[in-house]
Amino acid sequence: MNSIKNSKITNSLAHFVALTIVGGLHESIFAGALPQTTIFIIRSVNLGLVLILAGMFYRSLTAFRNYFVIKQDFYNIMALNAISETVKILGIFIFSVVGICVIFGIKGTTIVGSLGAITAVLVLVFRDTILGFVTGIHVATSKSLKVGDWVSIPKYSIEGNIADISLLTTKINNFDKTVSTIPTYDLLTTEIKNLQIMSESNTRRIKKSIYFNINSFKFLNDEEINRLKDINLISEYLEGKSIEIRKEKESLAHNDKIVNGRQLTNIGVFRYYAQKYIENDPDIDQKGVVMVRQLDITPHGLPLEIYCFANDSKWERFEQIQADIFDHLLVASKEFDLQVMQVAVKV
Repeated sequence: MNSIKNSKITNSLAHFVALTIVGGLHESIFAGALPQTTIFIIRSVNLGLVLILAGMFYRSLTAFRNYFVIKQDFYNIMALNAISETVKILGIFIFSVVGICVIFGIKGTTIVGSLGAITAVLVLVFRDTILGFVTGIHVATSKSLKVGDWVSIPKYSIEGNIADISLLTTKINNFDKTVSTIPTYDLLTTEIKNLQIMSESNTRRIKKSIYFNINSFKFLNDEEINRLKDINLISEYLEGKSIEIRKEKESLAHNDKIVNGRQLTNIGVFRYYAQKYIENDPDIDQKGVVMVRQLDITPHGLPLEIYCFANDSKWERFEQIQADIFDHLLVASKEFDLQVMQVAVKV
C-alpha cells in the first residue's frame, strides 16, 4: 500500500475514469457541433487517454520498485531497474506511435509496417540499452553484485562501494571520495572482484612477501642453534629437531660433513618462526588459512609469502595489523643472519 501511495497510481486511475466519462458524454454535451469539432474532441480525448495510460504504466513500474526498496531486496531491485528502464524506453516509443496515430487519424498498421525497414537502426541505437538490460538480469539472477557492495575493478583501477546500478551506467563511490561511472554492460564483460564478503565476515586477507638474498642462506651449526633456542616461539622446535637430526646422522657415513643428511637452515627456521608468530598474533583470524610459504625464485631473491586473514576489515586497522607483522619480521630476520633484498633505484 505504501509503494502504491508513493507512486501515485491512484491519481492516474482517477484521471482515466474522469476522461472516460468526458469521452462518453461529449456527444450529448456538444450536440449539433460541427463535424470537425467533434473529430477534434474525440482525438483530444483519445490522446489524453493514451497519455494517462502511459503515466499509469510508468507509475506501476515505480510502485514495483518502491515495494522492493521497502523490502530491501537489492537483487530484485537490480532486475526491476533493468526491466523497467527497458520497458520505459520501449513504452515511450510505442505510446509515441499510438499518439501520432490518434492525432492524425493514421492507422497503426501503416506505421508498424514501416518499422521493418528501420529495425537494424533501432538495434544499433539501443545497443547499450539491450546490453544493460541483459547485464541487469544476469547480475540479479546470479546475485554476484548489489548496491552497497565493496568492489574492485582492476581494468579501471577502481575500488569502492556500488552506489547505483541503472540500465546504462553504474555509479561507484571510490574510497578517495571521488565518484566513478562505468557502463553497466561492463559488469558482464570485465573482471570484478566483490570484496563485500570480507566486510560482512569482518576479515581481510594479508598476502604479502619479503624477498631474501639467497647468498645469505646457510646451514645452522650447533652454536647458532643453541643461540636461537633462546627465542621462545622456536625453542621447542629446535630442541626436537636437533635430537632427531643427531640420531639420523649416527648411522650415516661421513657424518662429520654438515651437508650429509638433513640439516637446519636459517631460512627454514625463520619460516617456522614466522608461522608461529602469526599463529600467536591476536589480530589474525586463526579460523582462516594461516600460512608462510616460499614462492618461485626471482631475480630479486626468494619471496617468503605471508598468507593469513586479519580479524578486522576496516581499512585503517587492517593496514596497521599488516604493517605490525612485517615490521617485526623484517627486523627479526637479522637474528637469523638473513639479508632482505633491496632494489637499487637509479637516480
